[in-house]
Amino acid sequence: MWDFIRKILNLSFKVLKPDGKFMTHGNGSSSPKALAMYEGVLEQLECPVTFTKTHAFVPSFMEDWVFYQIQRKVAS
Repeated sequence: MWDFIRKILNLSFKVLKPDGKFMTHGNGSSSPKALAMYEGVLEQLECPVTFTKTHAFVPSFMEDWVFYQIQRKVAS
């Protein structure tokens, strides 16, 4: 499954504008292992990226949920 997610992310960054952002939900805060695994996938992408996380309570899930904003790493 993680290989599939990595493939989708790699393909997404090939068509995303250089200054574009990829926004997605991660998982519930109660799944720290899954969140860490997702962040590990982000570190393995063909295009180096940076990301930020935000948390929001999602009433339909009755849980705090993690959302990611991912963008290409700016060359220094």
